[in-house]
Amino acid sequence: MWVVFGIKDKIIYLFELDIQECPYCGNMDNTLLSVRFSYAYVWVLPLFLTARQYFITCSVCKQHIITLNNKIIDKKLKSPIPWIYKFGWVIPVGLIFSCLIPTVLDSIGML
Repeated sequence: MWVVFGIKDKIIYLFELDIQECPYCGNMDNTLLSVRFSYAYVWVLPLFLTARQYFITCSVCKQHIITLNNKIIDKKLKSPIPWIYKFGWVIPVGLIFSCLIPTVLDSIGML
């Protein structure tokens, strides 16, 4: 059975940071700044964000070492989340209105 709507998680690794020891795997390696976000979707179309969190992540085991404050990161970085995950709802709304406008114009005699 197909699930046509729901919420999905996605992680984007932004860039490498300094070398730290991972408390989970014990390796001394570069850490990564990453963002995990959740979004609501219908079929394959993302509609809007439901959550967002920044982390410092181990580059070896991919465990989240430190959780960062969203407000501080948002002030320092341009949003790394693609626009489709934030404003995907615009596409179905635009399609609905593009179908309705000719019908409404025709009914009032402007077409």
